[in-house]
Amino acid sequence: MADLDSLPPYQELEIQSQYHERAGLSNSQIIALITLLPTGGTLLLSGLIFAATMVGLAVATLLFLIFSPVLVPAAAVVGLAATGFATSQTLGVTGLSSFSCAWDYLRRALESSPLRDVADRMGKGKGHALEDGPVHIVQFET
Repeated sequence: MADLDSLPPYQELEIQSQYHERAGLSNSQIIALITLLPTGGTLLLSGLIFAATMVGLAVATLLFLIFSPVLVPAAAVVGLAATGFATSQTLGVTGLSSFSCAWDYLRRALESSPLRDVADRMGKGKGHALEDGPVHIVQFET
């Protein structure tokens, strides 16, 4: 390289500006770095997760093949037991609500009959013939 003292001042500035541009990062390189760091980190993390999933799947497949004569019937028993328990609870609640509905129906039927309700409604006003005496309901046979 030429001696800086022997160069004219404008060439000295040009050499210094080229040197400083090479030493630091440009704005576009900084933006590219800021963009690539999260993207690269995400890709690295997803690759590690994929590899761990494949290893776990290989181990689980081997364990499933080894223990399948025990696991499949055990899973069936647990599933059937849970289904039976849920069914018994559902039928119990259904029976209880049926008894409650039947009890309410019988209680209302025993408290009042339709003819008694009609007679009570007819006798509530003033000046009716029902105020004079008791009401007798007569049923004619044909």
